[in-house]
Amino acid sequence: MCCLSQFSSHAINAKSRDEILGRCFWDLFPDLVGTEFYDRLHQAMHDQTPIQFEYHYEIGDTWFENRVYPANEGIIVLCSNITDRVQFERDRERILQQEQASREAAENANRVKDEFLAVLSHELRSPLNPILGWSKLLQQGKLDATKTQTALDTIDRNAQLQAQLIDDLLDISRILCGKLSLDQSAADLSVVISSALETVRLAAEAKSLHIQTIFSPNIGTVLGDAGRLQQVVWNLLSNAVKFTPQGGQITVALTLSATHAQIQVIDTGKGIHPDFLPHVFEHFRQEDGATTRKFGGLGLGLAIARQIVEMHGGQIYVESPGEGQGATFTVLLPFAPHLSELPSSEASSPAASDLNGIRILVVDDEADSREIVSFVLEQAGAVVTSVSSGIEALQVI
Repeated sequence: MCCLSQFSSHAINAKSRDEILGRCFWDLFPDLVGTEFYDRLHQAMHDQTPIQFEYHYEIGDTWFENRVYPANEGIIVLCSNITDRVQFERDRERILQQEQASREAAENANRVKDEFLAVLSHELRSPLNPILGWSKLLQQGKLDATKTQTALDTIDRNAQLQAQLIDDLLDISRILCGKLSLDQSAADLSVVISSALETVRLAAEAKSLHIQTIFSPNIGTVLGDAGRLQQVVWNLLSNAVKFTPQGGQITVALTLSATHAQIQVIDTGKGIHPDFLPHVFEHFRQEDGATTRKFGGLGLGLAIARQIVEMHGGQIYVESPGEGQGATFTVLLPFAPHLSELPSSEASSPAASDLNGIRILVVDDEADSREIVSFVLEQAGAVVTSVSSGIEALQVI
């Protein structure tokens, strides 16, 4: 026999105490027959051993803690409603998991930040070494004509490298602040790609890389910022050149679907590990420290490229079979076939104006910048007055 000590009233249809006492447990709860609860009680009765377990009673979505004790060849069942406790424990576990996830995200963000700052200091310092070294040798005046040209070329190349790093940092800052803007007009993608190719051609030739171009005819134009789109293609091409080994191949394809122009940069380079593919376009991310040490860079170019493409209403994604098997970057841009009435962003720039005799006021608080700007303007024939502050400028005016 079963003796019922305690159970929730709503679970037994609010029967009175007298209606419950003396009744068979399974007559009161026929829906429990054949359940785990049923099996556990029968096992306790058969073994005549006390047990304790929790059970979820679906009627009323209620949890019970059940204590079962042998009693005169039967059992005593003590059922306590622990629904509030179970819910509290679930809420606590959920909060703990959220807190742990937040802590891990914060720790990961700090780790990425620390790694980025270490890379940044290295990447900004690296171009300075040859710049400072060759500048010192030039000041000594002991270089012949050939070495002097080598020094100037090296200084120029490393200064441009450092300028590119700073430009990337400024772009990321604008992106994070929501201030990156586009100067949109009718953009010819074949011209955009060709211009980007010219900027990487020397680096590709230095590694004996073969660059193949596939341009579909009659691509037309897209509505976009040609300069920013060229920056996207340049980032993809420079990465392809950087990560493709000596003698490899890079393919640049421009094709057209019904609604989009498609740009693909395909290389036979080092490829991308599957675990890193979802993180390729994240800020400050590179696959590992060895990649940074070997190839350099801040890990910003692809994040900037993604932002620019998305601002154009397009998509960018990457595919790679794995390490050592190359990668394919694809850019999709909305096609705009009726933009002939808009000015083309690739139009040639007007000829430089004659500055002979024109009075120009240069205002800059940085003396070196003020001096070089003034010198260039004076070389063009301008009459230059330079000051270091807005107050001085107002006094001159």
